[in-house]
Amino acid sequence: MNIKTEPKGNEFSASIFSYAPGLLIAGVILFFALVKLDFNLALVAAGVLIVSFTAELWVRLASARINFAMRPDRERLFPDETLVLELELDNDKFLPVWVNLELPTPKHLESAESFTRGTTGENVLQTGLRLLSWERSSRPWRLTAKRRGVSRLGPALISAGDLLGLGTRTKSWASPREIIVFPRRLQMLPLDLPFQEYFGMHTARGPVDDPAWYAGTREYSGTRPAKNIHWKASARLGVLQEKLFEPTYHRKVLFIFDTESYTAPPPQEEGVVCDPSAWRQKAECDFERMLETLGTLAAALMETSASFGLVTCVPDPQWAKELKTSILSAARGPEQLGLFLETLARLELPPISDSETTLQRSRRLTAALAEASRHYTGLVYCGACPGEGAKDAVRETGERKKILYVFSRDAEPYFENQPACLARDVCFAQEDAK
Repeated sequence: MNIKTEPKGNEFSASIFSYAPGLLIAGVILFFALVKLDFNLALVAAGVLIVSFTAELWVRLASARINFAMRPDRERLFPDETLVLELELDNDKFLPVWVNLELPTPKHLESAESFTRGTTGENVLQTGLRLLSWERSSRPWRLTAKRRGVSRLGPALISAGDLLGLGTRTKSWASPREIIVFPRRLQMLPLDLPFQEYFGMHTARGPVDDPAWYAGTREYSGTRPAKNIHWKASARLGVLQEKLFEPTYHRKVLFIFDTESYTAPPPQEEGVVCDPSAWRQKAECDFERMLETLGTLAAALMETSASFGLVTCVPDPQWAKELKTSILSAARGPEQLGLFLETLARLELPPISDSETTLQRSRRLTAALAEASRHYTGLVYCGACPGEGAKDAVRETGERKKILYVFSRDAEPYFENQPACLARDVCFAQEDAK
């Protein structure tokens, strides 16, 4: 998979032979040496000038017609999976060059070969190589996904210069492609009634066949109406064939992810001081675990051929000021699951806010729920803990809807007369066994 890159900047690094004062001094020495007929000194000064101008011309032409490409073997993966990123450099000219390549490691991936840049503290992949005339070279790197998120490749810094190292010219190459790391896939635990009805498939055959899904033919038994005979198949096989149908399943589940419930400030209790950083860290852990639970539940629904959608508030570039409501319409199949997981991978935890801001954002979410939940048969509300946000979501979606509550903490068996449970009771993770 080729990733198109474009040069974004140009930076020149010269050696001592390229400094103007040094060249001026060498020119003056050459002039007086020729006037005095001192050919030994003139030869040294002329050699310095020739080397300087040659190096200057070499460096200026070195970065021309250098082609760069990034080829990851995949762009979507799960944590602990490996991505092979192949970087290719092509010197499409006669002049040989020395090239040094630096690529920042995507923030959600790690490599054993990366080092830390001193000034910025950024992990960088680096390699240096010599490219002869019209030579092409590639360098593969193995990156391991460590956590959920979206990372952009680049910008790559390519420094090209002469083979003697007298000077370099650096260009920055950017890429529009992204590497998406989905949330972890957890092990779904067996749920007791009334929980399993949200994720179990009930396809009991009724007395009347639903003709929506055609599944094939079989030899006519004579016990079904003649309208079920497949005449073309019967003529082709020479034996009467009847049509077979699979029951359709119209269940649609809407996942409601209340991101604002994780932005509540620390509880202010008399005599108890809560560390804001510790509270933020706990909120981040709960937020990530809920994303993993959401992805696991969506995968379970996909395996039962159910349709599912998602409504949540996602941050825009000015997320400190405003949150936009995102709605993923209901659909089924692996493609829908990929879109669902990609939406989860892009979510970020908003900053801790005051109660007034949370109330305003909650109203924006519930207004979208009233429209989004109209055509769904079941709702799954996911949030930090039981609170006013969960109650408001119920009022907007309608009391006749089936709602399953999944909370990160402080959950009772029932909330608002609807079943409720903890995220760790729905899906199992390795840290739960510790």
